[in-house]
Amino acid sequence: MNHPKFKWGDEFERFLDSLSDKEAAKILSIIDKIEKTDIHTAMRQEWVKNCREIYMKCEQV
Repeated sequence: MNHPKFKWGDEFERFLDSLSDKEAAKILSIIDKIEKTDIHTAMRQEWVKNCREIYMKCEQV
């Protein structure tokens, strides 16, 4: 099984810092779950959204 490992930089750290403790903990918890499983399970469980869906929402803005 291929377990993803997230790597993020300063921009993501600043984003986390801008969130409330509760919101940041929720995001980090989701990332932890994804790292312990695989991306396909995460998508099936709707822990993450399909990249195309996210892209389409961004295009509409």
